[in-house]
Amino acid sequence: MRFEFIESQKKAYPIKVMCWVLNVSRSGFFAWRKKSVSKREHEAALLKPLLKQIQDKYKSSCGSATT
Repeated sequence: MRFEFIESQKKAYPIKVMCWVLNVSRSGFFAWRKKSVSKREHEAALLKPLLKQIQDKYKSSCGSATT
């Protein structure tokens, strides 16, 4: 989550400063940027919109029924 924040704010703030403030290494950040997306992460990203649609459709009423 910290690396995603740094990536999103790199135009506004220096990477070196954000890494120091967030207590992460710059080398760790750059290694994260080079890392390819795993098959599981890719599949999760594809399923997320579908799961959101299902959740919205049933308004979170899935699960045990209470009467």
